[in-house]
Amino acid sequence: MFEQISSDVSNLALTRRTTNAMAALIAAVAGIAIAPPALGDPDTGPRAQLAPWRAPAAAGGAFDPLNSVVEINWGVAGGTRIGTGSIISKHNDADPNFAWYCVLTADHVANPAGTIGNAVIGFGDTGAQGVFGGADNIIRRAPLPAAMGGMGAPVDLAVIGVRVPKNAFFDQVSPLAMLPTTQAQATNQQFTQPGYGGTGDFVAADPMNALPAGMTTAGPDHTKRFQNNVITGPTNANYNAGGVAYAYGSIQWSFDMPAAPGAHGAAHNFLVAEGTSYGGDSGSPYLVSQMSTQFVGNFDRPGAGSDWDFGPMHAGDDMPLFTNVIIGVHAWGVTPAGGFPGGVVPYGRLAGGVPLTQANIDWITAQCAIVPAPGSGILLAFGGILAAKRRRG
Repeated sequence: MFEQISSDVSNLALTRRTTNAMAALIAAVAGIAIAPPALGDPDTGPRAQLAPWRAPAAAGGAFDPLNSVVEINWGVAGGTRIGTGSIISKHNDADPNFAWYCVLTADHVANPAGTIGNAVIGFGDTGAQGVFGGADNIIRRAPLPAAMGGMGAPVDLAVIGVRVPKNAFFDQVSPLAMLPTTQAQATNQQFTQPGYGGTGDFVAADPMNALPAGMTTAGPDHTKRFQNNVITGPTNANYNAGGVAYAYGSIQWSFDMPAAPGAHGAAHNFLVAEGTSYGGDSGSPYLVSQMSTQFVGNFDRPGAGSDWDFGPMHAGDDMPLFTNVIIGVHAWGVTPAGGFPGGVVPYGRLAGGVPLTQANIDWITAQCAIVPAPGSGILLAFGGILAAKRRRG
C-alpha cells in the first residue's frame, strides 16, 4: 500500500482566501516574490474545526502552548509551499537584541529543494500574530540519521532554528513539551493534531464520478485547524518526498466512519472532532496532554450512515482537544481518491508520522543545542522535555 503514500506537505498556488497582509509580510520578511492569488476557496479538516489564536488570561502573560504550533511557508515556483512546525525551545542570541526558536517539523518540510533560507514561520491565522525568518534567519539541521530509523534510510524528522527579535512577544511564547514514546506506547493513544494544511467537508459517496464517502480535499488557506484521532499501531513507512527516500518505524491512525464501529474495533470509533490530514499538515505535532476545549460551529456531515447528532458527536458546541506535549510528528498520508486537491479522503484512509522515542528526543536536543551555529557556544535552555516517566493523557 505504501506506493500510494505521499508526504502531507502542500505545494500550491496562493488561494483567494490568503490575506494580502500575509502575502505582504512574507514578501517583506523573506525577500521573495508572491504570485497573485489564484481562484479557489479552500480552508486540517473538517473545515469548521478552527484552532484560533489564544490570548493570555492577563496582559503580558504566557501564551497558550497551542499558539506555538506555527505555519512554515516558502515562496517557490510562483506559489506557496506550506508545512507545519512546533516551537519546542527558545534561547538567546549572541546579540542581546535577538533570540532563536528551535522548531520541530518533518524533514521534507525543512528541506524543500534547498530553499530553507527563504522560509518564514507564521504565528496565528494568516500570520496575523507575527511572521519571522527569511534571508539568513533560518538554519536547518540535518534529518534524523538513517541508523536511528532501523530501515537503512533517513527518518522524516528535522529541526530548524529561526532568529527573531528578542522582545515581549518572544518572552510570552510557551514552547511545547515532548514525551518519550515508542511505537508500542503510542498504540491506542488518543491525540490532537493541529496544523495549517488543507481542509474539506464531509461528503456522501458520488458513484457517478467514482468518488467514495468521506471528506473533500481543498488546499490550505493559512488557517490553523485541528482534528482528534487515535494511534492504531505501528507500521513501516517507506516513501519519497522532495527527492529523498525515507524509511522508518512509524505510527499510524485512520479516518473512521462516523456513527459506525472503527476499522480497528470499538476503541477506534469516530471521535468527537475526528478528522484527517491534508497537504500542509506535514510537521504538525501529535499532542496528548493539557486537555482543553474549543468551540466549533455547526457544519453539514452528509453520508454518515446514521444520526450525526448521536451522543457527543454533534457540532455547534465546545469540542475537546489537547494543547501541549508532543509524542509524534506528522509526515505522511495515503493519497486521497482523485488526488489532492479536488479528490475525496475516504473513510478508513491511513496516515501517520514519526514517534518521538527517547533516542529521537536525544537527537533533537543535540541538534537544537547547536542552533544558531556549530561551535557558537550558545546552548539552548531546553526546558520542554519531560522526564522518561510516562503518563497517559
